[in-house]
Amino acid sequence: MHTLERISRTVRFRVVCQGVPGIMRTKIIEMNLFQLYSFGKNVDQVTRIRLGRFTTRLYICLYAIGLIILALYTSIEQRTLTTKVFNPSLSVVQQLQTKYIDTIECPCTRASIPIDEFVHIQPHFHQVSQIDYRFMIKI
Repeated sequence: MHTLERISRTVRFRVVCQGVPGIMRTKIIEMNLFQLYSFGKNVDQVTRIRLGRFTTRLYICLYAIGLIILALYTSIEQRTLTTKVFNPSLSVVQQLQTKYIDTIECPCTRASIPIDEFVHIQPHFHQVSQIDYRFMIKI
């Protein structure tokens, strides 16, 4: 009796597996994402169903095309990779300049010539006189 249950389960599984592609095909053909009332009252029921299926297929195709374009764009787009090199030697700078001639940047945080060699700042202070505000009041 145990083997009969196993056989019946196997037969049911095969029947279900054989029916799945047909069911899927039917569901895909009859797929309609739009409600029947969205096409107006002046259109008959058969035309509404046909228009709904057509617009569903058009929507899915356009959506798939959009995803494909997005995937292609992100795979083809150049990516910028920023690498910072702190205190490079002269040979490293020359190698980087020959390899990345158009994209290399040097933010030069320290000046190669000290600023006090060509600029001399010396403040001159002047005495501020006290003003007597009593005479400035008009009566």
